[in-house]
Amino acid sequence: MLYGVGQPLVPRLGIQLAGDVLRRRQRRAEAGGAGSVGDNLGDVWDLSDEVAAATEEYRWKKRGSGDLLLLANPLHIQLLCDIIDCDVTVLTGFKYKSIDGDLVGILGDSWFLKTDPVYVTWHSTNGVKKEYHKEIVYALLKDVEEIDSSAITTTSSYFYGKLIARAARLALIAEEVFLFDMILKVKIKKFLKETIEPWLDGTFNGNGFLYDHKWGGIVTKQGCADSNDYIGTEFYNAQLNQLGYFLYGIAVLVKLDPDWGRKFKPQAYSLMEDFMNLNIILQISNCMLLN
Repeated sequence: MLYGVGQPLVPRLGIQLAGDVLRRRQRRAEAGGAGSVGDNLGDVWDLSDEVAAATEEYRWKKRGSGDLLLLANPLHIQLLCDIIDCDVTVLTGFKYKSIDGDLVGILGDSWFLKTDPVYVTWHSTNGVKKEYHKEIVYALLKDVEEIDSSAITTTSSYFYGKLIARAARLALIAEEVFLFDMILKVKIKKFLKETIEPWLDGTFNGNGFLYDHKWGGIVTKQGCADSNDYIGTEFYNAQLNQLGYFLYGIAVLVKLDPDWGRKFKPQAYSLMEDFMNLNIILQISNCMLLN
């Protein structure tokens, strides 16, 4: 049972589960014509879960004779089935129900998973079907009508950032369904400026970004003052989430207003450098946010 790389105990538990549960199911004639596969497995288990991350190939070291039996979740099955020359056998009759769907038996000590590339783009990879545009536009106009920076009551960087990212997402959705309404665009841009700028220029009331000289990272006033803040930035436990919401909003706002981006470029890059190494990128003209 493979749930995650780097968890040595997980595959071993999976082998035990496959050996115990699936053999019982075979004895109950629930193997769906898989034959006496369970009898041919022998005493074999995995010793390692080393993975070549770049190729998404799983190579399992094993001890003993016979084939290695693992359980794959539905996504694994989908990706494995795309590989014509994959040296594994999918036992469609060996199944174990789980909260993730049916886990299916796999014979083989090497998995190669082929995934479709996920491109970094402003919009969805496959686009939105035209027949859904009208419904989306209707909901979009309603959502944009309700955004109001003065109505925000939270001062938490996490929850405040989520509101910023949500509004920015509305702008990109509008582009994807070809809704080039200037009123909508102006309102979203106004909202993003009103919500982001106070955090960048230090005028936000009740919170703000600070530089932690001890650990060399960005924290918030509120997080430092409240040791019980479980999502506080002072613990550096969710930097990508907390700052990511702001950076997503900043990126969209720069897309809408490049001049604004040039003005706040230093602050934006300071946030990015909290979890990214931009030394090389900064040597290149026309960097990320301003392209």
